[in-house]
Amino acid sequence: MIQYKIFVHKSNEAISAQLQLESSKTIAGKSFKFVKGRAPVEQSVLFGKEFGKMALAAGAKKIVFKRGKNIYHGRIKAFAEGLREAGLEF
Repeated sequence: MIQYKIFVHKSNEAISAQLQLESSKTIAGKSFKFVKGRAPVEQSVLFGKEFGKMALAAGAKKIVFKRGKNIYHGRIKAFAEGLREAGLEF
């Protein structure tokens, strides 16, 4: 079975994610710049749902969530919840 990984990176202005195979081949990548006037956590959930649908279309059902040095809190946690709502399993 092929193992898929989702790498996530955040900055003060944006959040980005990559879907990779276990062989480190990038299948899909996308970034989202936060819109002023809306909470970044809410926007992260929406981006997670959108990226999750894109990952499902690429064939990923079960993934490994790689958050790097970021703690699992705030925008990272909201992004992961969006991925789960889209139908991905961790």
